[in-house]
Amino acid sequence: MKKILSILSLVALVVLMTSCHGVRPGAGEESVLIYKPWFFGHGGVDKTPVQTGLTWCWWSTSSETFKVIPVQYNENFKDIISLDNTPISLTAHALIQIEKGKTPDLYENFGTQWYENIIQKDFCNEVRNEISKYPMVQLTSKRSIYDNISKHIEEVLNKKISSEKIPIKLIKVIIDKAKPNEEVMEEYNHTASAIQKLQTEEANARMQEVRKVSESKRAEADDAYRLKMGLTPDQYIKLRSLEIEKEKVDMVRGKANVNVTMLMGNGATPIYNVK
Repeated sequence: MKKILSILSLVALVVLMTSCHGVRPGAGEESVLIYKPWFFGHGGVDKTPVQTGLTWCWWSTSSETFKVIPVQYNENFKDIISLDNTPISLTAHALIQIEKGKTPDLYENFGTQWYENIIQKDFCNEVRNEISKYPMVQLTSKRSIYDNISKHIEEVLNKKISSEKIPIKLIKVIIDKAKPNEEVMEEYNHTASAIQKLQTEEANARMQEVRKVSESKRAEADDAYRLKMGLTPDQYIKLRSLEIEKEKVDMVRGKANVNVTMLMGNGATPIYNVK
């Protein structure tokens, strides 16, 4: 009889062990137990979450694990239209924390996809609406704009969280600085290159014009000097040639081992006769 009881006890222990499983949430997590009895009892959500540690449950009991530390949710935007109809790209972040001990309520009322179901759509819509109120130039140059946008979105989302009694805390909303999308940036680069080329050409044209005016004034001054001295054009050319040769001599005066080649043309009429 004792042998039979021992066998039955062993069988009962094996059945008990194989009919259970452990729920072990990690640090910063809570697990919610969902009862699904096979034969008797009632199902539902256990209002007391499993915190860090190990809890044994029947195989019919399932669990969902939530992080109760702050988690950052990131949303990427590539096609927001600014006030001046420029498509821009940016990333927005929402730092959210589930209230500790409230994970059963969160699961029961909003499910495991609570962010996607109740927060994401409103968050993205507010970002788009607020960004579209500003022209691209301001969005790319004024950081204070993003502080104002973040504050407004926090107020809107906190009002929703409070009114719908969602057991979460919105810690902060952060909006990264916007930038034109790739197509717009490529067009800007082409435009900037064309503008730079045009500015260079205009600068060269102005330099040529200045040089032209300078040469013209210099020629007028030379001609006025020639007339004042009573020289013919040939005589003036000869005089300038002599002045240039004198400048060569002055440049090398006092320097050793320097030869100077004097160029004396015969085409001009002498200034005075040399005997």
